[in-house]
Amino acid sequence: MDVLLHLSGIISALSFWVYFPELNDKSRTLDLIPILKDPGEFPMPDTKHHGIDLKHLDKAQLNQLQKDVMKHIREFDDKVRQEAKAKLEKAAAEMGFTLSELTGTKTTKRVHPAKYAYPENPALTWSGRGRQPAWIKERLEAGKSLDELLIKK
Repeated sequence: MDVLLHLSGIISALSFWVYFPELNDKSRTLDLIPILKDPGEFPMPDTKHHGIDLKHLDKAQLNQLQKDVMKHIREFDDKVRQEAKAKLEKAAAEMGFTLSELTGTKTTKRVHPAKYAYPENPALTWSGRGRQPAWIKERLEAGKSLDELLIKK
């Protein structure tokens, strides 16, 4: 079992050099040859991270740990982003501006009113922007005109 663990460490080291060829050094690769003869000299990779021994976790536990870590990373990034935005808004306010004025972005999304409605069900509408709904395509393929579907005001 120890030999397998040592071999996995060697494979990890070799794969590191494959992924980072700029760090590849032939003399370092040749230094691994004695390790194959005496695996006891090869340092074992540390499997303990913040008190969690990863070596004793099964795949489901590792996947759950990965999900939890990713969730905390997203939450951390959101917190840092909010703090940065607050600092920028404060600095802009001290100069007499809003952040959106300085960046040229608008804070509200523009809603386009419905321009076309389906005659059999007026709740189905389309603004005339973006992809055509299936009911519009069907009407056009049947030889009808978009003018027939216009909402009359």
